[in-house]
Order: sequence, then structure tokens, then C-alpha cells
Amino acid sequence: RNLLPIGDCEDWAVVELARRYYNYWRPKKTKVILLAESHAFTTTNRALHGPGLDERVLRDNYFGPRGFISLVYCLAYGENDALEGKAKDKVNKGTPQFWTLLAACSSRGVDHVATTNSKKTFSSSFAADLLKGGNLPVEERLKAKL
Repeated sequence: RNLLPIGDCEDWAVVELARRYYNYWRPKKTKVILLAESHAFTTTNRALHGPGLDERVLRDNYFGPRGFISLVYCLAYGENDALEGKAKDKVNKGTPQFWTLLAACSSRGVDHVATTNSKKTFSSSFAADLLKGGNLPVEERLKAKL
């Protein structure tokens, strides 16, 4: 029970939030297994008291958890514009490499070239529509992740 220093483990409520995300995104039938990172440490205050995913974002398309956790399943992870009050969180960088990998594995494949509003050149053009660098509005980026 006292193996780790106080504050070195997440509060059980944060772990439960992570589990709600895992359960929401878990398919009824597994077709592909993609190994990805687990969630990163998230403080209890940040996870339970926000800011989380803004209620106005994807109101008609997404019905999962909206609390914030540093986890790829959390749509607000790496998307400050999707946070309540569009909070500016400098440490909320997300995992663009995961979305690049997922886009490459998707039915679109690596030959897909995203239509974006950016003049920026992407090393992975097939994932540009999922990433902030594509200059798409936050709703469009999140819909692409769905």
C-alpha cells in the first residue's frame, strides 16, 4: 500500500476516467490491434475539475466522456481550442505521432493527401487533416479523429 511516494500515483478517480474512455472507444468486435501509449500522468484537479472537452464541441457527434486526461482517446488532448473556455494549456501537446500512424493504418492509406488551409509542408501529408498544422477548424480536426 505504501510502495510509492504520495503524489506519485494518480488518484483512483483519474484511473476511472481513463477506464471510461477506454470503454467508450472499445469496439464490440476487434478487427485490428494497434499498440499505442497508455495515458500520461494527469493530476486529479486537472482531470476532475477541468477544463475538459467543451460541451459545444461535437455536440451531435460525440457522446463519450468529456473530462480531461492525457490520453489519445480524450479528444481534448492536444486540442486547446476544444477545451472549455478555449483554455491555453502549454503542456497539452497531445500525440501527433499517434494520429500520423493511425491515419497511415486507416482505410485512406498513406496515399491520401489531406485538403487543408495551410501552405505548410507535412512530412506525413496523409495525417495533416488530423493535426493542428493543417489549419483546419477544431471541429473538423476532431471529426477526422472520430
